[in-house]
Amino acid sequence: MSKAEIAEHAYLWIVPFGVGKRMCLGARLAEAEVIAMMARFVQDYEITLAEDSPTPNAVFKMGMIEPWPSPKYVFKPTRLKLERDATKKKNADTNNSKLRGNPGVGGGLIKPDPLELATPELREILGDALRVRVRVRVRA
Repeated sequence: MSKAEIAEHAYLWIVPFGVGKRMCLGARLAEAEVIAMMARFVQDYEITLAEDSPTPNAVFKMGMIEPWPSPKYVFKPTRLKLERDATKKKNADTNNSKLRGNPGVGGGLIKPDPLELATPELREILGDALRVRVRVRVRA
């Protein structure tokens, strides 16, 4: 391949993070975040093209291919997302009642341990892989 052919390669039309030894340090993290976000969208929503959506054509703009006119999408929550949201709401209600109803020393509220609040949701996400180590301090 000649240098001219390499320069015309589609992958080199846009380089948002640079290339080579001066490449952005956060490029891999940003790419991982985008992949994780898209995976979550696919898990949580059934994504379909709206019935009244125009048929898009590929348009080359500023180094990227963009659909034009912009299509309209419908995001319908999946059963898994609805169940997860219901569980989060139930956990939030439980945690809020803990915050409201526990009088502490001097009439204040006892703040629950953040680990205690996060454990149910972490257990839901991680399952059996979650192992919580709790340190206990004994005051003499």
